[in-house]
Amino acid sequence: MKSKNKISDKTEFTSLLNKILLIGSIITLAFNSQFFDPFNSPKFILTLLLAVWASGHLINIYRLNLGHSNLLQKKVLAIVSLFILGLTISFIATDNKVYGLLGDVQRRNSFLLYSSLVIILLLVSKIFRFNNVLTLVKFIIVLSLILSIYGTAQIQGKDFVNWVNPYNSMISTLGNPNFASAMLAVLTIISAGSFLLMELSKTFKLLSVLTSALSLYAIINSQSRQGIIVLLVGAITSFTFIIIRKFPRFRLLTLTFCLSLSTVGTLGMLQIGPLTRFLYKESVSVRGYYWRAGTEMFKDHIITGVGQDGYGMFFKQYREIAYSLKYGFDITSSNAHNVPIQIFATSGIFSGIGYLLLLMLIFVSGLRIMRSKDISRFKSGLVLFSSWIGFQAQSIISIDNIGVSIWGWILGGAILALGMQVESEEKNYQFNSVSKNKSSTVSLNLFSPIFSLFILIPTLFLIVLLYRAETEMVKIRSFSDPSKVEFRQVVDEYAFKVLNNPLANPYYKFQAALSMMDMGNETVGFQKILDLSNENPRDLNILGFIAFYENRNMNYLKEVEARTSIRKYDPWNFQNLFELAKALKELDKSTESESIVNFILTYAPDTQVAIETRKIDWRA
Repeated sequence: MKSKNKISDKTEFTSLLNKILLIGSIITLAFNSQFFDPFNSPKFILTLLLAVWASGHLINIYRLNLGHSNLLQKKVLAIVSLFILGLTISFIATDNKVYGLLGDVQRRNSFLLYSSLVIILLLVSKIFRFNNVLTLVKFIIVLSLILSIYGTAQIQGKDFVNWVNPYNSMISTLGNPNFASAMLAVLTIISAGSFLLMELSKTFKLLSVLTSALSLYAIINSQSRQGIIVLLVGAITSFTFIIIRKFPRFRLLTLTFCLSLSTVGTLGMLQIGPLTRFLYKESVSVRGYYWRAGTEMFKDHIITGVGQDGYGMFFKQYREIAYSLKYGFDITSSNAHNVPIQIFATSGIFSGIGYLLLLMLIFVSGLRIMRSKDISRFKSGLVLFSSWIGFQAQSIISIDNIGVSIWGWILGGAILALGMQVESEEKNYQFNSVSKNKSSTVSLNLFSPIFSLFILIPTLFLIVLLYRAETEMVKIRSFSDPSKVEFRQVVDEYAFKVLNNPLANPYYKFQAALSMMDMGNETVGFQKILDLSNENPRDLNILGFIAFYENRNMNYLKEVEARTSIRKYDPWNFQNLFELAKALKELDKSTESESIVNFILTYAPDTQVAIETRKIDWRA
């Protein structure tokens, strides 16, 4: 109920929402070529800052009981509380707190990231209204246009940044063709859907057509199946609900047809059926290994998971022998490539269940909007709901990339909000508001920035340390040249800065120490690597280097220690077992070496390692 002495949703909440949409767009577009991780770290930093700013407003809204306040909102709060509880338990149990807090390199799927996404979703769920849908659509159209133009330029070889890129050139601002195509597809569902279903100005209708065409061109030329899959899922979702609404008698037939089409598509992705040649890709099949490894991690660590963003540290311990034999002993993965499995594996059962319940609640809210008698609301909801379903489809076979995920969570919050609005109006509830008297105005104007500032101080401390690690690693890389002795002191200086940075990723510290060794400071650099190994005993990169270094120096006892540890955390690495057997032979431990040789010949008889093994006389 509106009145002159009430806070207007349209003015107060729309202003907040516009800022969220603007910063969300900037997060997707952001990259910094002067960072060691040029895509994920800048997006991570901006997401933290958005969450810090949003937290003050969110707490204030809850404190003054503004916005939606009904049973659905209480369910949302209970579910995200369960999710955060699981994250907290997992973070406490995480061995390496840097991984837990800031995440792995080129992932950043950490405690802070997911906590930030939850805050953003909650705020959007409190302030979003049907009259905001057009604003959201306009932001999406502009963002999609920018991304598609940049992607098209990359395809044409006109990128203004000289990326060292092992993938297809169409990486847009996401760093990978899969992420780029998926992001464009999620946005295209909204752009194209809004043109067909919603009332837009001529300018935005023209832009929606242009961006949809450019996006489709970029998606096809990215050679990534993810974008195509997202588009198909979004189209099928829209088609299903449109037909059901227009022809309710054929609801069962429509659902059966769309379910059958989805099943055939899924089978095609798995190399079964007539759509195989269109949808199947080897990288889809390999995900089965990642999913099963993640499932096994969860089984062994039900409550806590293996630790926030710790999948990469445990993958080789849990990978199947078939993966090792098929793809190589050194090939690894730092993510389950399935968001629910990733969360269960790394954060445990509470976060996993909380996440699934949240998805179910958003889905039910979407269905509630689809049942709305108001045709304009149905169309608005359908555009957002179809895009969100498309996003969830790619999350089943992909990684939580920040630039993509920010929109999955914003859309999820928007769908929850619209579902609450429909529920409130159906049950004749009213959105809570507060009298705009002097005290409440002061409260609104002062509480949010004060609370956000309180959180901002430690957040800035984290960001500064992260920024230093990123930029200092770039400087180390640019100066590391063993042929230029004059750079040794500079490399040492920056390497020590990284090594002494408490929030520098362990991988960064390892690379910094390696650079010191390459530049001639071998003794100090190797000691730093040994120190890192003591801090991160299951880091296979570090253990592998220690084994190599000790072998080069013929210190076989130390090599055996390192390779024995590798065997514990990477049992199907037959190359390591071969080197371990040779080191044991040097120590005259023929019984142990022959046991390992028999293991290699039994489980990997057709590998190159087995061929090399047969060439050696292992008898004492």
